[in-house]
Amino acid sequence: MRQIGVGVIGAGWVGGIRANACASSAVVSGLHIAETNPDRAAEIASQRPEATRVTDDWRDAGRNRASIDAIIIASTPESARFPILRAALQAGKHVSDREADRA
Repeated sequence: MRQIGVGVIGAGWVGGIRANACASSAVVSGLHIAETNPDRAAEIASQRPEATRVTDDWRDAGRNRASIDAIIIASTPESARFPILRAALQAGKHVSDREADRA
């Protein structure tokens, strides 16, 4: 079975659920989480000690080309979605945007 690295951008309520699902999946080999709220970042880091990285900068997911195959954009304000989505696609990542997934 091929494993993949996943980046979760926005670790609020929805992003936390996504991060937990990824962490418990045998398919996911590395979990990278970006969260701008320092308290929530610390909370999710303590809940997911197996996370490869927890950062406050979503750009880290695009820079880390070798270990991240897919990006999940969760709990992120509408105004911030497009730059994240564009950067992830330009970096060659598979992308899931929860708002776009509802359409």
